[in-house]
Amino acid sequence: MIKNKTVLILGAGASINYGFPSGLQLKAEICREINKRGDIYDDLIRFRNSEDEVQSFYDNLLLSSEMSIDAFLEHNPKYFDLGRRAIANILLRKERHDELFDKWIDKWLDPQNKDKHWYQLLFSKLNAQFEDFEKNELKIITFNYDRSLEYFLLKSMTAKYSEHKAEDILAKLLKIPILHIYGKLGNLPGYDSQGPFVHYDIFHEAKIERKDGSWWRNYIYNASSKIITIHQAKEKGDVIETAQSYLKDSQRIYFLGFGYDFVNMGHLFLWNRLNLLKQEGIDLGQRCFGTMMGLSPHHKISLQEFGLINIEQEDYDARVIHSKLF
Repeated sequence: MIKNKTVLILGAGASINYGFPSGLQLKAEICREINKRGDIYDDLIRFRNSEDEVQSFYDNLLLSSEMSIDAFLEHNPKYFDLGRRAIANILLRKERHDELFDKWIDKWLDPQNKDKHWYQLLFSKLNAQFEDFEKNELKIITFNYDRSLEYFLLKSMTAKYSEHKAEDILAKLLKIPILHIYGKLGNLPGYDSQGPFVHYDIFHEAKIERKDGSWWRNYIYNASSKIITIHQAKEKGDVIETAQSYLKDSQRIYFLGFGYDFVNMGHLFLWNRLNLLKQEGIDLGQRCFGTMMGLSPHHKISLQEFGLINIEQEDYDARVIHSKLF
């Protein structure tokens, strides 16, 4: 059981072991799919966009040299609807049940891979008798759109506590909030209370007839409508305020797979123009730990100046979580 008040802050790297792309890879996949004129391109054309508009979106996204489509859309709001539809079309195809469960059977037998399933490790640390599960002191803030973590936790909870009713299991699980800063790929059946719902693994669901593409476009529309921009996140002050309340109330804060983009850092730690990491009486900087795979020495110095003095690890995998987090 996690007894200290802990907050996890997740970036794109946190989902990579489960088949999802980094920010730059997502941008590249969108460009590739448009360039090859496949079904994703066709879907964008059907979504009230002319070929010229889609081509313009592709050209500017490719030439912008931004590291992610999120950063590109921040400066190009005219492409927002088109962009978030492309994001949903790519990521929904990557929400795979087997990436979270079946494919790990062989990986568990491989010493090089067996420690990389950090979702599983996290769930093992939530271990408790069913009646005490809500005593786990964990909150999660994610900048990712995918629902892989909540899906994994829901399936794992249902299997572990199989003698209990589904509604009772969900009530326990929801005591661990997962806050998506920029939205998510729709509401998840069995987890969210209201629809319209977008099933996990929907693209690979064998029961759905795929001869008519309208069903897929429906899901893309529902999923993309839940994605928001940086500016919308600012306007939705309750999301930012909730995230900051998690941080101020925490004893330990851990960044996992996070790129430390200073726009995102500002959302989390700048409050009324004050840096919460340095604000007297809060001392969040001392509570923060994280990995820094791929960060330059200059970026690390900037983070230290910002107030993150414990960003030290050079790699990211479950061994780091095991040694530093619990």
